[in-house]
Amino acid sequence: MARITDELGLCLDNTLLTVYFPPIQRALVFRVLGRANKGYEKYDYGPLPLSSGDSLPKLSPEGGTATVPANGVIPGRSYTPTGLSFSLTGAYDESDMWHYPKDESDRLYHVHMYVTPSILRCDLQVPKRYTQPTFQKNRIVGGVDRDFGYRRGYLEVIHLPDLVYGYRFANDMNTNFYTKVTFVYAEYLVELVKDPELVYEALAGLKPTYWYTMPVSGVDESVIRAIREAYGIADGGYPIVKVGTPKSEALAGIREVII
Repeated sequence: MARITDELGLCLDNTLLTVYFPPIQRALVFRVLGRANKGYEKYDYGPLPLSSGDSLPKLSPEGGTATVPANGVIPGRSYTPTGLSFSLTGAYDESDMWHYPKDESDRLYHVHMYVTPSILRCDLQVPKRYTQPTFQKNRIVGGVDRDFGYRRGYLEVIHLPDLVYGYRFANDMNTNFYTKVTFVYAEYLVELVKDPELVYEALAGLKPTYWYTMPVSGVDESVIRAIREAYGIADGGYPIVKVGTPKSEALAGIREVII
């Protein structure tokens, strides 16, 4: 089988990329036409955007708050309750470098975020302030401030247009840590696939595609609206092709959501 990704974990030119939303069993299928930053995929961003004097809540069972002692330092036993954004002067949204408008839907940002020290817990809010990790159909909420629902030192993220994501972090050690964030990313030139036959082949596993599962336990209405306005696709994406579904029925479902 032909390779789909390179050594950085980014999609090669002229490959398919599928973004899947498990809670609604919907997906978007893109064709990656190229990479605007080919050869320049690494960005040493710097420390986490934490400012000296900021107050962060402490993890259980301590409770209370901790004060950020210096810029970019996460105190021991503390976490960021709301996801952080990464500022960049000159970006479309200077307060959030990964936020971009719906009329730039010919671009897609595929991000591998690495934070040091790699012991730090990480999770993702999509959209910002919407905590996603859960257990047993949302009976229990997880995340960086809980006993489950996080990764350490790394997140993979696909940024869709007109959506603000939040990156959360926690330090469950007793010591303060100076931090550093590195992004390995692709600014893809893409087109949303709207050929029902090709969408069907990708979703049915008949055509090679890089499959990215959005780390969400719920899909907020703002996400569905952003997909509709950016791509002209209703209901949050194409319906997943289930085992045993007749092809004619699957194609009808795909055509139905194309506006």
